[in-house]
Amino acid sequence: RLQVIVCCTELAEDEDIPGIVVQWLRNYFSRCTHEDAELNETRLRALLAMHQDPSAGKRQIDPWARLQEYGARLPESSPRDLAFALASRLEEAARGQESEVFTCEEIVQNGRLAPGMAAVVRRDPESTGLHVFIYEHKSIV
Repeated sequence: RLQVIVCCTELAEDEDIPGIVVQWLRNYFSRCTHEDAELNETRLRALLAMHQDPSAGKRQIDPWARLQEYGARLPESSPRDLAFALASRLEEAARGQESEVFTCEEIVQNGRLAPGMAAVVRRDPESTGLHVFIYEHKSIV
């Protein structure tokens, strides 16, 4: 639905479409709350980039090979949905240049998972999906 918001404006070819969406959402929430809206713009832009990437989502990839490219690994007996969820999460972290919450270190550096990272995986009770959270291992044990 975010594409509809953007299509309501006249766009130049070099227009920052995610920037328009971020500003629209900031204005919308500010009007609703009568306060300046605080948005995590980096995270929002990463989500918008994932939405705009036609190859995002459940692609026909080998998730174990993708994990190996990042320098991450799971036991081969791991379910495919777990491997896919972790590979997708690492792609999201790389696209958004996301930082780990405790160390503020980028999760993916030069295309590789930063040393010492660990994943916490939680099944979404509302769906069949998995939520993957990436933290520095020493910070969570």
